[in-house]
Amino acid sequence: MGAYRLAMIALTYWAMRETHPLAARVPPHLGSVMRNCLVLLRSFTFMIPGLVLALSFGGFYGFAALLPFVLIDEIGLSTFGFAMVMPDPGRRVYQRQYASGICGLAILGVALLRRIAIRPKAVAPPPI
Repeated sequence: MGAYRLAMIALTYWAMRETHPLAARVPPHLGSVMRNCLVLLRSFTFMIPGLVLALSFGGFYGFAALLPFVLIDEIGLSTFGFAMVMPDPGRRVYQRQYASGICGLAILGVALLRRIAIRPKAVAPPPI
């Protein structure tokens, strides 16, 4: 992989030509780079879509990171049950993956019903 990476860097350096006209190029000085970054940070047409994408992906990855804790700790699935609920992205046969998804939903439903049935009833505090 390292040799491939070095070959791609070398190929990019020697084979790809700059298409921006020489007269319109900005020298890569720290001051000019920071000014251009400030222009982008003040631009709503740049920042709004960027923030939407960042927050969407952040929520997705946060959900993926917290899902095992919620399903195992709060709902009460075993680790094997959690493995059965999660789809396997490596499968190529769609009917088997669809069946696995239905079985996973069934296991999750049983765990939720069990959690609801075992939940202790709320007891009113004793009168003072």
